[in-house]
Amino acid sequence: MDKNKDKAINRPVMRTMRIVDLHVEQRADGQPSRRIEGRAVPFNEWSNPIWGEWIEKIDPHAFDGCDMSDVIMCTDHGTGCADVLARSRNGEGTLEIRIESDGLYFAFDAPNTTRGNDLLELVRRGDISECSFKFKVEEDVWTWRSEANGLAYDQRVVTKISKLYDLSIVVNGAYPTTSAVAERAAADERTAVEELRRAAAQASEEAMELVRERVALCAKIANH
Repeated sequence: MDKNKDKAINRPVMRTMRIVDLHVEQRADGQPSRRIEGRAVPFNEWSNPIWGEWIEKIDPHAFDGCDMSDVIMCTDHGTGCADVLARSRNGEGTLEIRIESDGLYFAFDAPNTTRGNDLLELVRRGDISECSFKFKVEEDVWTWRSEANGLAYDQRVVTKISKLYDLSIVVNGAYPTTSAVAERAAADERTAVEELRRAAAQASEEAMELVRERVALCAKIANH
């Protein structure tokens, strides 16, 4: 079980969700502002179904002790110079990240670049509304769907995130279609979930077999 579980954690994955309250800050003097703010990671809120298999949510303490020593704000998880909008190194830099009771928030001033100016206009117009974040899970808790609990999907609660790599503004809420790494990671994760489910079912059957053997043994002793 533990061996299979290791396949589902301790490697970079990406999740996309709607940014809550993404907006351009309004300056008190009425002058145009370039500051963009929003909540990138909500806590205790179920995601949409992932690959039609499971839903997941982030525990409010999942980022406790998380390595956020070098986090970039970018577009579509890009690492090229044109993709980067802001950066935080050891809590300093052009990207501000803060953890509150309901999620992880960010703030940055859009750079005076082609990408930064375009993004600023799109946010002001309300055309951009989703964000993806790249992270590594260290601990999680699964609840498997069954006839007994009536769950429509398996449920995963991410309880500890070991590293945050980036926060990424995305247009359509999907993994970049050109990212073979992301596609392979998604396929690996689906396989890991299936292996975890099979291992859980096998462990349950083994436990029931032990119970049946003990009942038979007790009956045999009672008959003598």
